[in-house]
Amino acid sequence: MTSATPDPHPQGTEISDTVVTQLDEVRARLARDGAAHRVEEHTVRQAVDDAAHQFTDAPVRSYIGVLVERAVRTQLAIPSLPT
Repeated sequence: MTSATPDPHPQGTEISDTVVTQLDEVRARLARDGAAHRVEEHTVRQAVDDAAHQFTDAPVRSYIGVLVERAVRTQLAIPSLPT
């Protein structure tokens, strides 16, 4: 009998460590850029989780981070800031 490891994804779907890392980086970038435009961090986190949920059944997961970031930037009107 094996014990199940808790799933790190908030919607309860299994995703790779690579995608989790991508989404963590997206959350950090958007939180930083959003703060400059008075978007609260919890709003960014929720928007990222919601956008990521759209890709739970995506057969190709390499671009989930990019797609989520674009969607959330558009949704919350967060422009990219120079690095």
